[in-house]
Amino acid sequence: MSLPAGFGSLATLQTLDLRFTQLTTLPAEVGILAALQTLYLGGPQLTVLSAEIGKLAALQTLSISRTGVTFLPAEIGNLVTLQTLYLGSNNALTFLPAEIGNLAALQTLTISGTPLTVLPPDIGNLTTLQPLDLSYNNALTFLPAEIGNLATLQTLDLNGYVGELPLPAEILKLRETVPYLIIVPFVMTVSS
Repeated sequence: MSLPAGFGSLATLQTLDLRFTQLTTLPAEVGILAALQTLYLGGPQLTVLSAEIGKLAALQTLSISRTGVTFLPAEIGNLVTLQTLYLGSNNALTFLPAEIGNLAALQTLTISGTPLTVLPPDIGNLTTLQPLDLSYNNALTFLPAEIGNLATLQTLDLNGYVGELPLPAEILKLRETVPYLIIVPFVMTVSS
C-alpha cells in the first residue's frame, strides 16, 4: 500500500494516523510534513521505520504500536522536540539505538511488551523523563545504571516482569533525591 498522490503537499498537517493500514514501511513523503506534531503508526505489516522519521522536526508525539518493526533507525535521535514516545506491543522490536538519548525534550517513554534484552545506557540522558514504562518486557536481562541520572523520573514501571530483574544501586539512590519516585512493582534484587 502507498499513500495517495499529492500527500506530501499537506504542509500544514499536524496529526497523522497511519494505524490499521497495510503499509510495510514509512513512506518517504512523510518526511516533508514539516508541521507534523503527532504521528501514529501501527499494524503488523509495518516492518521498516525508515530514516525519513528523523526529518519530522516539529514532532511532539510518536506512537509506534503493534508493528513488526525490529529496530528504530538512528535518525530517531533527530526528533529533539519529541515529548512522548510510545513503543508498546511491538513483538519484534529488539534494538533501540544509542541516539534515543538525544531526545532531550522527552517526558514520557513507554517501551512495553517487547522482546528487548537491553536498553542503551544513553537512556540516562533523558533528563526530563517522568514516567518510564518498561512493563511486560520479560526478555530484559538488566537495567542500565544510567537510569539513575533521571532526576525528574516519577514512575519506573516494571509490571509484568517474570523473574527477578537486578536493579542497579544507582536507581535505588534516586529514591533518596526524588521523594515521589514509584517503582512498580518493588520486588527486584539490587545489583552493585
